[in-house]
Amino acid sequence: MRLTEPRIPPLAPEDRDEAAAAVLAPILANSESGRADNVFTTMAQHPDLARKWMRFANHILGPTSTLPERERELLILRIGR
Repeated sequence: MRLTEPRIPPLAPEDRDEAAAAVLAPILANSESGRADNVFTTMAQHPDLARKWMRFANHILGPTSTLPERERELLILRIGR
């Protein structure tokens, strides 16, 4: 069964409070289009969780990650599954 709408909708720009705007600010600043992907705007529904998730994601995906590339890709695939 394919969903016709997201279970948790992305946070619309007009609905963003100060905390959500602060979480999205670095993403928007680095975006060529000036927009954030839905994954980020959905996470912005809960700014504290979004901040912690982004810190984790940056550690896993960032250039200073201590995780070897092969294990990193397996981890991403496993989480996605």
